[in-house]
Amino acid sequence: MENSPVRPKRLRVRTHRTDFSFRGRRYRVSLDGPPTPKHAERVAAAVSAFAQKQAEKKQQFVYFLRCGERIKIGIAREPIRRLRVLQTGNSTELKLLAVVAGDESLERAIHAKFESAHVIGEWFTGCPDLEQFIERAKRCDSINFNPCENEIQMLIRVRRPSCSAIASTAEQNSECGSKD
Repeated sequence: MENSPVRPKRLRVRTHRTDFSFRGRRYRVSLDGPPTPKHAERVAAAVSAFAQKQAEKKQQFVYFLRCGERIKIGIAREPIRRLRVLQTGNSTELKLLAVVAGDESLERAIHAKFESAHVIGEWFTGCPDLEQFIERAKRCDSINFNPCENEIQMLIRVRRPSCSAIASTAEQNSECGSKD
């Protein structure tokens, strides 16, 4: 038996490695050498799965619930389901007042805005300012929080009447004019 020279172990230096899982499958992307077709295929599959995961993230909503004289300002991906869960542990009927698209920063901003009415956790007393805010939130298309100016902005799109509404209004006006 001949003694073959012992090769020293080669150290692998990883310049970049990312691990993530999607739908129960684990993906690892590492750039530690020249790309091969197989490696490029794996990277493409990992990037595609990650993009799909990002696209499937559900939107969050800020909701306003009434329970007697108190109002809960919370956040949920499914506000109706959240209402049912809260109602299960509550003997008083909960009423969903409004739901607007938003994230944690908007929820925190609304909490800070009505800090004077804060009771405990996410519960507030129903003060006139909060009631007016909720009424305006029902009518607006979206609410944004601008952290630079520490301001909550409600956006309302101008709604144009449909063609059929314009035509029926014109007919009513012409009928009214002919009767005189």
